[in-house]
Amino acid sequence: MLYQYGSYPEVSTVNEEGAEATKEATSTEEKSTGIVILEALSATGLRSIRYAKEIPQVNYVLANDLSEAACQAMRRNVDINGLGSTDVPSTIPPKVRVNEGDACTLMYAHRPAKDRVDVVDLDPYGTAAPFIDAAVQCVRDDGLLCVTCTDLSVLASGNYPEKCFANYGGVPVRGEYCHESALRLVLSSIASAASRYGRSITPLLSLSIDFYVRLFVRVRTSPLEVKKLPSQTATYYICTTCQSYYQQPLGRTVEQPSKKGGEPNINYKTHSAPTVPQRCPECDGTLHLAGPMWYRGSLEQRKFINPFPRSAPIQDPEFAKKVVKHVEEDSSKYGTSARMKGMLTVASEELPVPFYFTPSRIAGYFRCEVPPIMETTWVWVTLLRHPTHRLYLALLYSMVDTRFRDLMRWVAR
Repeated sequence: MLYQYGSYPEVSTVNEEGAEATKEATSTEEKSTGIVILEALSATGLRSIRYAKEIPQVNYVLANDLSEAACQAMRRNVDINGLGSTDVPSTIPPKVRVNEGDACTLMYAHRPAKDRVDVVDLDPYGTAAPFIDAAVQCVRDDGLLCVTCTDLSVLASGNYPEKCFANYGGVPVRGEYCHESALRLVLSSIASAASRYGRSITPLLSLSIDFYVRLFVRVRTSPLEVKKLPSQTATYYICTTCQSYYQQPLGRTVEQPSKKGGEPNINYKTHSAPTVPQRCPECDGTLHLAGPMWYRGSLEQRKFINPFPRSAPIQDPEFAKKVVKHVEEDSSKYGTSARMKGMLTVASEELPVPFYFTPSRIAGYFRCEVPPIMETTWVWVTLLRHPTHRLYLALLYSMVDTRFRDLMRWVAR
């Protein structure tokens, strides 16, 4: 198998020659100040070319694909866009370096700390599950991992629970908030893969768009955060009748004051179970199990980003606001800037609580009309509710589930 960064002469075949090429490329990278992006599944290389042309801080982009025809198309596109000739040998490495080979093999070759890249972008046809293990290992500390999954027929429905468990290690939700559970399942899968190597993740943006999910997470080496992963993961009991949910964390953390007056000691415990009766307390319906999936963020997130008791952040509001600001300043560069701004703005304002609801679905269960959101009888609720980007007219609410349903019973009367 060849590692062909165009016709860059320092790169040859794998094994001994490939190892030497990697060392030479690494020494060049260490002298540079730009970031290195690895797009594992590039197809025609259009995204890699945009990265190279539109991000000033990029040192180079490594565009990979297993298909020989795709790599030939990438080389032509690189030439057309003036990002470095791949036909004529040159001492100047191209800004987009084309590699023909297996994506996992390439990412595993970048596992050593000195060879890691700043950004890994996974955008396959279908699930990204086969590539996540390699991806979390080749990202530098505080690097960015971008993951796209287009298999929402598996992630966001109850039709293929066995396939979802095989790919992501969890069972999906069959309900109106299935797209949010899809995001949490993918986050849990990434966190679980990273934890095997003493690494933790921080969700920056988690978006459900059209027929796919797109997630941006920060990866760093932190064995202490890995210990908290059981308390950041939960299974859910879902009532398919009234859509109520009840969470069952896998673990918990207990802080105890230090006898020497320093930092508090953190003990890691198993969680008590079960947290709910066998039938739904709201409607006596049947409960179905979903998960395990991403449940809550780090202690720092809960203190400064997410003060809500049912904490389950899948966005970093400050990060989302920075992206919104960038889109506003450079709206002419993006053909869908209006949609991007709208989605990112809503995402930045989402409450960090699990699972949204639609007023019409809840009102249908209570057999009453949907209360107008802006009327005075609904004002105190609107103060505690926020929209979500994942579904039109869906809301996230900060009050506990039972109190909200008590309010709807009052409205129904």
